Amino acid sequence: MLRKVVVKTGVLMTLLLVVGLAPATLSAQRDRQDPVLVYVSAPLKDGFVDTNKDIQDSVKDLQGRLSKKKKVFRLVESRASADIVVTILMRDVGAHTYG
Repeated sequence: MLRKVVVKTGVLMTLLLVVGLAPATLSAQRDRQDPVLVYVSAPLKDGFVDTNKDIQDSVKDLQGRLSKKKKVFRLVESRASADIVVTILMRDVGAHTYG
Protein backbone atom coordinates (compact mmCIF):
# COMPACT_ATOMS: atom_id res chain seq x y z
CA MET A 1 0.00 0.00 0.00
CA LEU A 2 1.53 3.32 -1.07
CA ARG A 3 0.82 6.34 1.12
CA LYS A 4 1.83 9.82 0.07
CA VAL A 5 2.86 12.20 2.83
CA VAL A 6 3.19 15.89 1.97
CA VAL A 7 4.90 17.98 4.63
CA LYS A 8 5.64 21.68 5.09
CA THR A 9 7.65 21.52 8.29
CA GLY A 10 11.10 20.55 9.55
CA VAL A 11 12.72 17.12 9.49
CA LEU A 12 11.58 16.04 12.95
CA MET A 13 7.94 16.86 12.19
CA THR A 14 8.29 15.05 8.86
CA LEU A 15 9.52 11.93 10.63
CA LEU A 16 6.65 12.15 13.12
CA LEU A 17 4.16 12.46 10.27
CA VAL A 18 5.63 9.46 8.48
CA VAL A 19 5.24 7.33 11.59
CA GLY A 20 1.88 8.83 12.56
CA LEU A 21 0.21 8.57 9.17
CA ALA A 22 1.27 5.05 8.37
CA PRO A 23 0.31 2.86 11.36
CA ALA A 24 -1.19 0.13 9.19
CA THR A 25 1.95 -0.03 7.07
CA LEU A 26 4.18 -0.09 10.15
CA SER A 27 2.04 -2.77 11.79
CA ALA A 28 2.19 -4.98 8.72
CA GLN A 29 5.94 -4.47 8.46
CA ARG A 30 6.47 -5.35 12.14
CA ASP A 31 4.66 -8.64 11.60
CA ARG A 32 7.10 -9.44 8.79
CA GLN A 33 10.13 -8.02 10.64
CA ASP A 34 11.03 -6.07 7.49
CA PRO A 35 11.80 -2.35 7.50
CA VAL A 36 9.32 0.10 5.98
CA LEU A 37 10.49 1.13 2.50
CA VAL A 38 10.66 4.95 2.28
CA TYR A 39 11.28 7.21 -0.71
CA VAL A 40 12.10 10.85 0.13
CA SER A 41 12.11 13.50 -2.59
CA ALA A 42 11.42 17.05 -3.64
CA PRO A 43 8.15 17.77 -5.48
CA LEU A 44 7.83 17.02 -9.19
CA LYS A 45 6.55 19.62 -11.64
CA ASP A 46 5.97 18.70 -15.29
CA GLY A 47 8.12 15.58 -14.80
CA PHE A 48 11.10 17.46 -13.32
CA VAL A 49 12.22 17.85 -9.72
CA ASP A 50 11.12 21.29 -8.47
CA THR A 51 13.66 22.12 -5.77
CA ASN A 52 15.94 24.63 -4.12
CA LYS A 53 18.84 24.37 -1.65
CA ASP A 54 16.55 24.34 1.41
CA ILE A 55 14.48 21.48 0.02
CA GLN A 56 17.61 19.55 -0.99
CA ASP A 57 19.02 20.02 2.53
CA SER A 58 15.76 18.78 4.09
CA VAL A 59 15.69 15.72 1.82
CA LYS A 60 19.29 14.88 2.81
CA ASP A 61 18.58 15.53 6.51
CA LEU A 62 15.53 13.27 6.55
CA GLN A 63 17.31 10.56 4.57
CA GLY A 64 20.17 10.72 7.08
CA ARG A 65 17.85 10.32 10.05
CA LEU A 66 15.86 7.51 8.48
CA SER A 67 19.01 5.65 7.44
CA LYS A 68 20.04 5.47 11.12
CA LYS A 69 16.81 3.58 11.92
CA LYS A 70 17.69 0.51 9.83
CA LYS A 71 15.41 -1.85 11.78
CA VAL A 72 12.38 0.35 11.10
CA PHE A 73 13.07 2.16 7.79
CA ARG A 74 14.98 1.43 4.59
CA LEU A 75 15.48 4.12 1.96
CA VAL A 76 14.70 3.14 -1.62
CA GLU A 77 15.66 4.77 -4.92
CA SER A 78 12.25 4.84 -6.58
CA ARG A 79 8.66 5.76 -5.74
CA ALA A 80 7.43 2.48 -7.20
CA SER A 81 9.32 0.36 -4.69
CA ALA A 82 8.33 2.45 -1.62
CA ASP A 83 5.74 1.70 1.06
CA ILE A 84 5.77 5.41 1.96
CA VAL A 85 6.61 8.40 -0.26
CA VAL A 86 7.64 11.60 1.55
CA THR A 87 7.66 14.80 -0.53
CA ILE A 88 9.42 17.77 1.05
CA LEU A 89 7.73 20.99 -0.10
CA MET A 90 9.71 23.52 1.92
CA ARG A 91 12.06 23.90 4.87
CA ASP A 92 10.67 25.74 7.85
CA VAL A 93 10.96 25.78 11.62
CA GLY A 94 8.21 26.82 14.01
CA ALA A 95 4.73 26.03 15.23
CA HIS A 96 2.04 25.42 12.60
CA THR A 97 -1.64 24.56 12.79
CA TYR A 98 -3.24 22.34 10.17
CA GLY A 99 -6.82 21.35 9.63
